[in-house]
Amino acid sequence: MKSLPDDVATPYIVTDNDEIITIGWTAADNCNAAYGSDCHYEVTVTTDGVSQVYTTPFLTYTEWGINTGASYCFQVRACNSCGVGQRSEPVCVEQCIRPMIPAAPKIMDNSPPNEINVQWNYDPTSACFNQRCHYTIVITKSDGTDDEIYTTWTPTYRY
Repeated sequence: MKSLPDDVATPYIVTDNDEIITIGWTAADNCNAAYGSDCHYEVTVTTDGVSQVYTTPFLTYTEWGINTGASYCFQVRACNSCGVGQRSEPVCVEQCIRPMIPAAPKIMDNSPPNEINVQWNYDPTSACFNQRCHYTIVITKSDGTDDEIYTTWTPTYRY
């Protein structure tokens, strides 16, 4: 006897890059060959508060034309000739803004004795301004000893 499709498990991220996001999910029970071509999935994509629904017979969906800095949430539900199942829990992806490469660092002339102050320019409109990114400083020593690596969240460093 045919019945409504079971719920779809929470989808998972297959691909997430600058151009596409692909999600996948496990086939729902009661959405199989017994229902023939009448079985399909509805994928709800919500971006910046706007939702769109797409239909696919496959167990994956790809969103193209990703907007940098946007958040994408996906929910899936199975559909067959008896009706539709419940939407899955959402899976969300935030497309990060790639940080800009900072200008070459400069050693500041006003460094105190036995210290080196390094500073570099940054763009306050870039992704790293008021965001959760950081700078990695690698100090290569001329005496051949190991490099030293430091992390800072500001465009200055004192060594």
